[in-house]
Parts: sequence; C-alpha cells; structure tokens
Amino acid sequence: MLGLTIAAMGSEAAVIGLDADGVRLGAPDGSWRPVAAPRMGLVGPEGDLLDGLYAMATVPAGGHGAWVLPGVPTADAQRLRAAGTIRVAGPVPPATVAFTVTAEL
Repeated sequence: MLGLTIAAMGSEAAVIGLDADGVRLGAPDGSWRPVAAPRMGLVGPEGDLLDGLYAMATVPAGGHGAWVLPGVPTADAQRLRAAGTIRVAGPVPPATVAFTVTAEL
C-alpha cells in the first residue's frame, strides 16, 4: 500500500492542499503513469480526517498527517510523485506555494 506522511515541523501548523490528479508512478524507463485520483485526503494520528483534497488540511505544529493510497497497482513502478500546495509562514511573508515530492518505492 502506498502512502505519504506530512510532518509539520517547527512552531507553525502546515496547511496543505493535495492535487488528486498529480499522483504518478515512475517506471524504470523514466516514464510516469497517472494513478486513479484518490478520494480521501490526509488522516491524522487518531484517524481523524484532515482532508487536503476537498478543503485545505491543517496539520498542527509538531503533528503528522498520512495520505494513504490503497489499491494502487505498483507493478514495475520505482518512484511515486505527488503534488499540491502548502501555505508557508514564519520569518518569511505568508504565501501559498506549489510543491512536488518524489519518493523511491
């Protein structure tokens, strides 16, 4: 089962938006294939829905959220790519910026 973990490090909460159409699996030849859009967003450590797909998810400072992608066929996949937005704060001016994360499987 595929999944990603978001950790809100620092003194501010992480506010995350997930791109349901931005999930891809990478093949050994370097190509990327789309994954069926997930229907559920981030879940907190107690099983509470944080979301991120239909509304922005807030992961409390020092907390975690998991995005689990059940039923995704991973045959011949070597990498997972996901995308979304994150609201940044702190010593920089507040802004919402796009992100892409890639992980080896």
